[in-house]
Amino acid sequence: MSGTALKIIAVVLMTIDHIGVYFPGAPLWFRWLGRLAAPLFFFCAAEGIVRTRDPKAYLKRLWLASLVMALLESVVPFALDMYFGIGGGMTNNIFLSIFEGTLVVYLLMLTKGDGKRRTRYLLGYAGYQLVLAVLYRLTDDIGNLHGLIPIVSDWHRILFTALGSILEMEGSLILMAAIVLFYSCRDSKKRLAIGYSAYCAAYFLLYVPEPFIRLFDRLRASGLSMTAVDILAVPFELLGLRTFPLDKAGSFTDSLLRVNYQWMMVFALPLMLLYNGKRGRGFKRFFYVYYPAHLFLLYIISALL
Repeated sequence: MSGTALKIIAVVLMTIDHIGVYFPGAPLWFRWLGRLAAPLFFFCAAEGIVRTRDPKAYLKRLWLASLVMALLESVVPFALDMYFGIGGGMTNNIFLSIFEGTLVVYLLMLTKGDGKRRTRYLLGYAGYQLVLAVLYRLTDDIGNLHGLIPIVSDWHRILFTALGSILEMEGSLILMAAIVLFYSCRDSKKRLAIGYSAYCAAYFLLYVPEPFIRLFDRLRASGLSMTAVDILAVPFELLGLRTFPLDKAGSFTDSLLRVNYQWMMVFALPLMLLYNGKRGRGFKRFFYVYYPAHLFLLYIISALL
């Protein structure tokens, strides 16, 4: 199976998933099928950054797409609300997730065979993200300047997307790390099968039993100040580990099937193992257009119904 075929399958699964997001009456299994989409895109991205003749242009294209997406998500809902009375908002930006993951892969490629340089580059990236995270929290309360700049309803999101903050990614840092895993396993299907299965098992254990929600529930109940709890929660939140029950499961089965079903991404593995190492016909620009177009179309249709 070529890279193009994998991308087409991922596009179909992503569309089904987003129908489940924007239409509350859609079957839950739409969301289950959608769990396969992001890993397939990430797998193709790990191949793409290695195989492209110009990695910098590849990264620049992803960064620009993420910034355009952030701008559209700010401007288009405002315009739809003003002229058609369609309210609401959007926070989808897989472009930024792919950009961050492939950027880390690019740093690994640049420093191959040079451990000290690799450590320096990765620590530099981590330090940069930490500084952005602090600035993000400090400016979060003034993030919406809707009254001052009406057509740009969320400069905060736009700015931090432009700066490449992982806090504006769609999905967690742990999910994005799959791109690095795919890069590391790209030369061995056996290593890919073992590595990805272990990764999905770890994801399952980190989310389905809701261990960190339970831990921080106990900390809140212990009498520890909310400020101290919030500070302790920052590293977990940066990783994408939930410490607050936004939608806490009522039981293990409920968590498994309704709340924390991202573990189902393991079923993307057979498709990855069918990859034949060939690019296929390409359609390089298609996803850059299709992704925002289908999101806004579903957003409008769901608002009108």
